[in-house]
Parts: sequence; C-alpha cells; structure tokens
Amino acid sequence: MKASMCFLAAVISLALATSLKSSAAVTVLCSSGPTSAIAGNSTWETIYSCTIPANTISTNQGIRITTVVAISGTSQGDTELQLHGVNVFGGGTPTNSGGYQYYNVNILNTGSTTGEASGIVPTNGNSAELAPSGTSLSGLSWSSAQTLQILFYSGSTSVTGQGVTLTVEALQ
Repeated sequence: MKASMCFLAAVISLALATSLKSSAAVTVLCSSGPTSAIAGNSTWETIYSCTIPANTISTNQGIRITTVVAISGTSQGDTELQLHGVNVFGGGTPTNSGGYQYYNVNILNTGSTTGEASGIVPTNGNSAELAPSGTSLSGLSWSSAQTLQILFYSGSTSVTGQGVTLTVEALQ
C-alpha cells in the first residue's frame, strides 16, 4: 500500500509540475485605485494611463486590461480604451448617469505592429457585453514603449467620470 501511495504522489506531483510549467505567467504591469472625478468638457480626458515597456509582450502573448469607470451627473458620459493611440474599444457607447463602464479585455500581439482584441466591453446604457472576437488592431509598436489609456468624454460639464480601478497584466 505504501508503494502505491508513493507512486500516486509522484504521478500527482509530475502532473502538477507539468501543468504549472505549461500555464501562462501573469505579471502585473500597472494597478491603480480610485481617481479624482473629471468633469465633462467636450474633449477626451485621460482617467488612467499605463506604459507597456518595450519588448515586454512577444508575438502570441498579450495583455489583459480590467477597469471600471463610474459615470455620474445629469446626462451621459463615455469611455474609450486606447493602446498606442489606437482605439481598441469604446467611444460611441454612452452610459447613463449613475452607471459604470466595465472593461475586461485581452489584446494579443499578432505581429510587430498588429494585435487582436476581445473581451467584455461597455454597451449603451449601463451594461456590458462580450465584444466581437478578433477585433483587429494596427498601428501598434510592440518593440517600443506603448501607452495604454482609459479616456472619458462628455459634452456636459454636469457629468463626471471617475476611475474606480485599473489592472493591466502581461500574459506570457
């Protein structure tokens, strides 16, 4: 009985070691809590910003962005997720006052200047939905530092956007 238990323990240890070795490593690149509220002024304003260091994300690796932005006031506000100045998702999905915009997005490096994005993104109103898979991005530059931004927009000064949380992780 002892021999079979030792054998079983060895098999389990080998299986765990194999699964741990083959699973992706996750590294937090940026993390931030609540921000100050930004009043709408008819221009896109940065709520969060994170620099993705040059050559951090190899081809077929990616980043995961998780963020929540609170919208308050008497009208609607909107958010946008950008990487290296490229609109990934957002813009055109206004949220009602008192609502939140939630993103949980993965961006895969598919080449030196390209990527594919998918995930959960804001929709009209106060909800979120699964984004279309395979949203192609171009104009990126994985070999240089890239800025990831969460932006807020409202044409009404009575509307504010406030970051609740942001986490950006490297999936390697």
